[in-house]
Amino acid sequence: MGNLESNIPELTPTRIAVYDDLLSAPRVIDIEPTDIAQYIEEIAAKTYEFAQQKGSSIPYTVIKEVCENFIHAQFKDPCISILDNGNTIKFTDQGPGITDKQRAQLPGFTSATTEMRKYIRGVGSGLPTVKDYLRFSNGRLIIEDNIREGTVVTIQIDQSAPQATPVVYRETPRQERDAEQELSEREYNILVLAQEMGLVGPTEVEQNLHISLSTGHRALNKLEDMGLLQKTEGGKKRMLTDRGLAFLNR
Repeated sequence: MGNLESNIPELTPTRIAVYDDLLSAPRVIDIEPTDIAQYIEEIAAKTYEFAQQKGSSIPYTVIKEVCENFIHAQFKDPCISILDNGNTIKFTDQGPGITDKQRAQLPGFTSATTEMRKYIRGVGSGLPTVKDYLRFSNGRLIIEDNIREGTVVTIQIDQSAPQATPVVYRETPRQERDAEQELSEREYNILVLAQEMGLVGPTEVEQNLHISLSTGHRALNKLEDMGLLQKTEGGKKRMLTDRGLAFLNR
């Protein structure tokens, strides 16, 4: 066990509650702790799996970014509730809480210690990334105090609202249609990655597809120029457009 584990009195299990509706008791699953890196991965993977089973459209990356915040609470009584057919997920803990909730949603603000950075990036990009994705997906991020101590982070997507359309529909010029037919395997895989992760940038492309940063940057720019990806407002990451989704599904 590393130094961070030795500073945490006891890693407690994460309880996941899956609700069919609010009138019946939830199905409850406990995730037993292991080492911190593996523990975060397992919490995120199980939450994503159970949410997907209910019909969720929230991508794995968004869920994992929020799960990583449990490290700030020293994994004190983490609990995750999956509601609204998987489109509302609440992450609660009994940790020290978040004093400045608005600042926590801004890039570059972080309370991560040197020890925490062995397990998470710790650069203040997690919640801002989640907020960016949800803004473009008719969703919202809510950060609240828990009843006595700790934090409740809610991520929610409104399936009843019309989905945001980053690209204006128009007749596709012939040269653009031809270009779509000429996507390389690398560029196609980037589109698939964007569909799975929700938001991608050169770093995600490098880490997941083993493509250099410079090559990934050029490929992302090309896919954006073709209208298959759309850059998020004020950010460097991109998300799949309706045209990109249609291209993958044809």
